[in-house]
Amino acid sequence: MGQNTHPWRRVAGLCAAALATTCLAATVQADEWLVDFESGIPGDWQTVDYWGSSPFQWNTDDPGSHGNLTGGSGLYAIADSGRDFGAYDVGLLTAGFDVTAQSMLSYDTDYKHYRGGEKADVDISVNGGSDWTTLLSWGEDHPGPVHVELALGDYAGQSAMIRFHYVDTYSFAFNWYWELDNVTHSIPAPASAALLIPCVLGLTQRRRRA
Repeated sequence: MGQNTHPWRRVAGLCAAALATTCLAATVQADEWLVDFESGIPGDWQTVDYWGSSPFQWNTDDPGSHGNLTGGSGLYAIADSGRDFGAYDVGLLTAGFDVTAQSMLSYDTDYKHYRGGEKADVDISVNGGSDWTTLLSWGEDHPGPVHVELALGDYAGQSAMIRFHYVDTYSFAFNWYWELDNVTHSIPAPASAALLIPCVLGLTQRRRRA
């Protein structure tokens, strides 16, 4: 014979299932955009030579034949200082995008550092690139594969741009390189408390009747 299940226990089971589903949904990343560089650097992104005579620029041509060491696959963006002498100050700028309280920036990378002078900075601007705030600064080796995630919630409600800024103003700079792939702006899906309210109310009512 089948065993009778108390009604409130059935409700509790439904609540547990709803809670598990809701928690799972909360971990899903809804990509606002993802750039994997398979078609080169996007047309609405910018490559900027702040020095004015940098011997190289961000590109997807891999002039030094390093290969993708970021943990990604296929084409990738690279700023390569290992082929030409000279000071440089180059930036790879994303298109503008709207930031929410849950916004996350992530990317795969490989940074080969040579000496004390060069830096690999990740910056954010909320005024169209007139001013920049540094989110992350590397002045040491970070060999790939490396996956980086940066929370952008402090800039919620604003339109932002991200800059990948590779710089060494030493006149005879002859360093290594910085690779990027799978640059992503994503927003974690929030859990819906509304799904749990009927369960909680039903469970309370069943217990009172039991």
